[in-house]
Amino acid sequence: QGTSPTEKPIPLREHREIRIQAGDLTAESSTWTPTDITKAVNDRLAGMGLGKILNTRRLPSGDLILMADSTDTKTKAEEQVNGWIQVISGSARLRPKKYTVWVHGVERKRIIRLKRKVSSLLVDISSPEGANLLIREGIVIDGEIKEVELFGPQCLITRCFNYQGYGHAARSCRANKKCRFCAAGGHSYKNCPLKGQKTKQQCANYTSRHMAGSQDCRAHQEEDSRAQRALETKLKRFAEPKQPQGSAQHPLPPKKRSGEHISNPVAQKPRGPGRPRQPLAAPDDRQLNNFFTPQAEHTQASQANTQEPEDQLMLEVMASQALTLDAPSDAQVSNTGH
Repeated sequence: QGTSPTEKPIPLREHREIRIQAGDLTAESSTWTPTDITKAVNDRLAGMGLGKILNTRRLPSGDLILMADSTDTKTKAEEQVNGWIQVISGSARLRPKKYTVWVHGVERKRIIRLKRKVSSLLVDISSPEGANLLIREGIVIDGEIKEVELFGPQCLITRCFNYQGYGHAARSCRANKKCRFCAAGGHSYKNCPLKGQKTKQQCANYTSRHMAGSQDCRAHQEEDSRAQRALETKLKRFAEPKQPQGSAQHPLPPKKRSGEHISNPVAQKPRGPGRPRQPLAAPDDRQLNNFFTPQAEHTQASQANTQEPEDQLMLEVMASQALTLDAPSDAQVSNTGH
């Protein structure tokens, strides 16, 4: 049987990319082109006996993506990052790729504003194998198994609080600021002199008589349709790097109980008819402990956020439930309403 379109694996380049937060560049490195960065890094890697970086690209956030010539080069370069990263800047640091999953139906003690009793939890995992383990088996929280799925940010509605357009966050926007209420430039919604005068509302996208972000806005509806299409074609699993021949992992043998003799620890006794047992993933599962990112950062629920919306990233779940979240970092565990 062939692979369905929704299970198309992530391109192999995902397993060869090294992401770097550039930090404070020196006077020299601040003028470097991506080609200059590639050459400087390769000179250092060659002295360490490692592979090559094929190219470098700079993201709107200022981060750098280095494309290694193989997954082996990526792995070794990340393990020995302190030997070459200073060539970019003294404060540059590695930003390992995270594999984010969405845990549904998690009870919350308190959700300010929306007053919901349950929420969805975003969890960053350090490897695709660990993320897929949770997706397959679920996770047990407080004695209940929770459904887990791959988190696709492309399935969310993202609106920029800088100029009110859709498709990106304010932190990477270089356009001129527009007011959410009146669409005029030069001031924010907080300081709008017309705020409160409903007849003065004007959409920054289609000049209609509503604020930017309204569900009646044509731009919002178009973005919602795009998010729905993305949801329908979203990957079901993360692509996992292929294991070299002969390095396949074997299942762990069962633990021997007191007084019990195990003649063949791998062989399993045949089961009778009936529904097969399904293993459950629990937070204390020794397989899972290897996959969770150490020292993961925790953030409060988005509804408890007190920052101004201009400093935030709006993420709205597929049903257009308006939420306001801090722009998520690449290493965090956070909650989002669902």
